[in-house]
Amino acid sequence: MKITKSQLKQIIKEEISKVLSEQQESPEESIYNKYWKAAVGDLYPDQANEYYEDYDPESEERLVSKRVGFAYSRIRHAMGQYGGTPVTSDQEIIKAIQDGWEEGEQEYYDSEEY
Repeated sequence: MKITKSQLKQIIKEEISKVLSEQQESPEESIYNKYWKAAVGDLYPDQANEYYEDYDPESEERLVSKRVGFAYSRIRHAMGQYGGTPVTSDQEIIKAIQDGWEEGEQEYYDSEEY
């Protein structure tokens, strides 16, 4: 199979675009990455290290992905992206993340995914 020069250029552009888009975090991802360990520590003060993997944004487990996805949604709400006044305190952000985890877990167990 032969590839023309213009096809090769297009493939390279697409691959570069994919890499660049993967490297850019959304605002909610950035906030989550900054606060998720603190949120775990708040839930499990004496055992946080044992529970980090249950909330890790890099996890590929469906339950964890569901928790993290709902936490992103709660962060967007907390940031005022859907109207309202954005939250400003660290504790309010941590609470939004934890609320998202709870909502995501409930959604996971209410579905037939598990």
